[in-house]
Amino acid sequence: MGFFSKLFGKKNNSEPPSNTESQSKLTSKDIIETMLLTAQVAMDKGDYELAIETYKDILNLEPNATAEYNLGSMFAQGKGVEQDFMEGAYHFHQAELLGDEQSGRICLKCSMDFVNRNLNDKNPEQIYTDMAQFIKRVYPNTNDVNLEVCRTLYAVAGNHFNKQEFSEAFKLFRAAGEFGGDGYSQNYLAVLYNAGRGIEQNDIVALYWFDKAVDNGAADVAQTDRDGLLNYYKENFTADVFSATMLKLSEWCQTGSEDVPKDEAKAIYWRKIAENNGEMSGAYAVSLISGDCVLKENFDKVFEWPNIDGEDIKLRFQTAFEITYRSIEGDVGDAVFRVNGQNFTCRDSMSGEIVEDILSEDKLGERRTYNICKLKCGIKALRHYHNIPTFDSDDREWDGDFNISLYKDKHGINLIYIRSGYRIPRVYIYVGLEEWDAEFASWLKYL
Repeated sequence: MGFFSKLFGKKNNSEPPSNTESQSKLTSKDIIETMLLTAQVAMDKGDYELAIETYKDILNLEPNATAEYNLGSMFAQGKGVEQDFMEGAYHFHQAELLGDEQSGRICLKCSMDFVNRNLNDKNPEQIYTDMAQFIKRVYPNTNDVNLEVCRTLYAVAGNHFNKQEFSEAFKLFRAAGEFGGDGYSQNYLAVLYNAGRGIEQNDIVALYWFDKAVDNGAADVAQTDRDGLLNYYKENFTADVFSATMLKLSEWCQTGSEDVPKDEAKAIYWRKIAENNGEMSGAYAVSLISGDCVLKENFDKVFEWPNIDGEDIKLRFQTAFEITYRSIEGDVGDAVFRVNGQNFTCRDSMSGEIVEDILSEDKLGERRTYNICKLKCGIKALRHYHNIPTFDSDDREWDGDFNISLYKDKHGINLIYIRSGYRIPRVYIYVGLEEWDAEFASWLKYL
């Protein structure tokens, strides 16, 4: 007897209304109890279609844990309906919300069965997409679909890994690591590539995934291995071979390959590693953590700092990036990105505790401010804010807020420029200030 069969057919303990009761005293509770009894009799006779129809009728009248549980059982087993672990999990979860704790455990079992069904016929992207659909259906009120997808895939992948089913584990870790950006799944990908378990051994690809794991919050498990691999290359390869190896990884990131997804930011990063003979201090790491947007290199590395008086001051940086939104109505506030190991959210970068006011100016409703600000992420920055108000609804594309934060980290001086407004949300990231006019020295003193 299978797992679901052992639990199948949750009985309703209520007795049907007595025949001696008058019709005038028949309550809604009596009606539900009669319908539950009808559905149970139908299940006992194997008439699952009638049972399903009756349970659905009950749920149209009111929430009921027994009806939800037994619907989940029939969907999970494919009795009276095509087997559907997603619908089974949905009904078990509804029963759990109504107080049936056992349903919560069976809902998790349905999640595992959903992931593993036809696993060999799916690629990692399909696995991630299907799991996202599952989460949206089963947990419609979740605030972070991607987080729940990655948690589920990571758990099921870990189960396969522990049973040494490495091919299955690899596919699931790849789904969560590449398409969900989950750092701990990326770390396991690196482990599998490094050991050649479930996939052909490739320690250069392992280095890529260890590094991504460090970027995405799994430094506690991945950084030692990443640094160890890189140091091994530096110590055992000639300078030319080391540079060629890093440039090969950079090329894979630039174009994308079977093992390394297209990753323009990391293409630049590994090229810098090659140029600096393995020194990470010279490689500016910028990555996109989350948000419905795209990170790409910005080849214009010059930013014009808005001066208080006179012409704007030109600043040249070593590298620059741009975050653009897939939708023209995109909201800059939902993007999370990382610069040299420091996480930023757009909203946090646009606000914080003002430490010192330098200048505030209002002209015809247009506001400009300069201040020293402690951003919500904890970084001290020289911040410039410029607001252009909306006067004409036909001209809204030119309206918006402009937030500029100039700050220093252990690598140098960086700048984040966030432009928000109607159909124009953009984030520009400039890293490694290397050239500036003498006039700009008066601003640098604030850092």
